[in-house]
Amino acid sequence: EREIGYGITDSWDEIVETLQGAPVSIHTELGRYVREFETRVRQDTDEIYMRSDVRDQRVTGR
Repeated sequence: EREIGYGITDSWDEIVETLQGAPVSIHTELGRYVREFETRVRQDTDEIYMRSDVRDQRVTGR
């Protein structure tokens, strides 16, 4: 870990070193977690845009 400013800590190198020695099952589990996270972010983003569109339609009367 290293301090990179504004109270942000960079742990990437430590994470990579840990994963390089990790069993395949951890890689698989991590991949599943990343895919689930990506899906949630995409769904949340879509919902935000939908709500924004609905709000804009109310404001403009379209």
